[in-house]
Amino acid sequence: MREHAHGFGFLTLMLVAFAPPIIDAFDSKPPLEFARLQRAPETAESPVYEEKFVYPRPLTRFAHSPALAEAANGHLMLAWFGGTGEGSPSVQLFMSTYSPEHETWTKPRVVIDRDRAREEVGRFVYTIGNPALWTQPDGKLWLFYVTSWISGWSGSSINFKMSVDHGDTWTPTKRLVTSPYLNSGTLVRASPFEYSDGTIGLPIYHELLGIFPENVRLDPDGVVMDKSRIYYGKKSLQPSVVPLGDTQALALLRPRHSGKAEARVLLSRSEDAGRRWSTPVALDLANPGSSVVGLRASDDSILLAYNDSPTSRNDLSLARSVDGGKSWQVLTTVEHSKQGKQFAYPSFIQTKDGQFHLIYAWNYTHMKHVRFNAAWIAQTER
Repeated sequence: MREHAHGFGFLTLMLVAFAPPIIDAFDSKPPLEFARLQRAPETAESPVYEEKFVYPRPLTRFAHSPALAEAANGHLMLAWFGGTGEGSPSVQLFMSTYSPEHETWTKPRVVIDRDRAREEVGRFVYTIGNPALWTQPDGKLWLFYVTSWISGWSGSSINFKMSVDHGDTWTPTKRLVTSPYLNSGTLVRASPFEYSDGTIGLPIYHELLGIFPENVRLDPDGVVMDKSRIYYGKKSLQPSVVPLGDTQALALLRPRHSGKAEARVLLSRSEDAGRRWSTPVALDLANPGSSVVGLRASDDSILLAYNDSPTSRNDLSLARSVDGGKSWQVLTTVEHSKQGKQFAYPSFIQTKDGQFHLIYAWNYTHMKHVRFNAAWIAQTER
């Protein structure tokens, strides 16, 4: 009798998990389009390439997973988590602001820690994880971040805070409801994007009873409207979604099978604004099972920041595609270490003035900022 009960419970759990994609396959929905790219091409003719640490001294023993966005006032907003180690109760979420006028970063400040997060959401929080930042067209700044109620990411949930004063103050934390499994097992990593109707696309991934990438659409108040599975297998996670047109997009994915010679960056496509996705294919770009990030530039090329090695994160490189992701050219190695230093989890944007800003975790102790322009890319391609 007990075995039948267990079997019925497992069947019920599977029906709850897979009902949304099954229903979605038969559900007729109105057309959905991505917002148009609003970015002016850069006019500078001289190549620009600059790199610096966001803050010269380590704030914590471990620093990881930067998230980057341009605020409405033209400043850059950077968030990351740091503590004694990933998944530690000591982890805090830090933020720093960059002034393009002075080309300097402010001293990092703590935005949220687990005690404050626990108080704001009214639930137990063991640790804090990946952030993501996004600026709404009306100037409202969103901060998404992960909390977990256990040691490990299977107990994770996605939360968000908002700011209307360029990150000076933030609303109390709210939780997104993204999973039927006690709202556990979902995380955020890459930057959100905008739909033409004002809704928000949020690339997420799941790490409970399977590992897989998804795309969630939120209304302007942060309520989940619908969700699509990018891939049902267990071979990819941490999608970086790059809209290419009104309804076309690609998702660049971190491969799960790390440390193997065949490990490659994965790519999936959507022709209906992210409602359905193709089976991911491996690109001719090595990756050790580390986070990747893609960016559609103002000239419609696609830039990719990734670890160019099948086994190690000691190399961070840039690649470029000018044919919608069909073929890729490696532009340059941004950083390489023969001493085993690690460079990981890049965050990448092009600002309204046309410049590119790349931030990554430098050996898990610092955040490093690389700034360059289109003229530098053109020079590098030669």
